[in-house]
Amino acid sequence: MKRPLIVSYSYSGNTHQIAQKLQTIISGDWCEIHPSQPYPMAFAELLEQVKGEIKAGCYPQLLPGASSPRSYQVIFIGSPDW
Repeated sequence: MKRPLIVSYSYSGNTHQIAQKLQTIISGDWCEIHPSQPYPMAFAELLEQVKGEIKAGCYPQLLPGASSPRSYQVIFIGSPDW
């Protein structure tokens, strides 16, 4: 059986910690994703930007990643729940 892929984006580091633990448990490959424009560090500004993106149906552009998901049958994805 092929290894699963774990993809994560983490604003504060919590989601990456969970992804790393999952990687250890299931022996999967892990790939971090990052937006091409970093989110503001001030939480109020972050929430304002994210709410605007959600309302507009905007998806932030991501930096190129190292792993292509095409060859994986199982993919776990973790991100903040704004």
